[in-house]
Amino acid sequence: MLVWGVWFSSDENQERMRNREVVLTALFACFVALFIARLLQVALPFRLRPLHIPELGFKLPYSMAPRVLEDWSSFPSDHATLFFSLAAGLFSISRFVGTVSLIYVLVVICIPRIYIGLHFPSDIIGGAVLGIATTYLATRNTAFKRIMHSTAMTWEQRSPATFYPCFFILTYQIATLFGDVRYMATFIFSITSAVLRLG
Repeated sequence: MLVWGVWFSSDENQERMRNREVVLTALFACFVALFIARLLQVALPFRLRPLHIPELGFKLPYSMAPRVLEDWSSFPSDHATLFFSLAAGLFSISRFVGTVSLIYVLVVICIPRIYIGLHFPSDIIGGAVLGIATTYLATRNTAFKRIMHSTAMTWEQRSPATFYPCFFILTYQIATLFGDVRYMATFIFSITSAVLRLG
């Protein structure tokens, strides 16, 4: 919602273009940060999640599946990486909007993931640092911002009927952490594995 808000926030053309330039750069930075986070999850020593460590005596919250994400290392948190990255981009456009989004990410997205045993606080901190640093570096690169802006705005001006549906789908997938894409990939992988075993 906040991404769409800042996209259309200004009536002044120059400020609107600057805001859109930062939004596009921040969205790209989110993908870079997620890619780095996934590399770290694979490359670093595997880290169990709190709910998978019996010695901690963690009491599983009601309705939580005990085996959820047991094959995924918990460090760094990809949720924290993605949403802190995006919040950092919003902060560079508007301190008020950025502060609201940073508080939202911490209170609504990250702290509950600690509560339900999916992450240690250090997983969240690591993801937050990675996400914020990636967006900070990307939005400070003027040449990169101009390339992102000119490419996307050329598409938007030539074909808004295709640009905005794609932009909506992208922001929806970000909001759901690409849940549909991951479920589809898992399904295709399962079907492919079954076919190969039969063949």
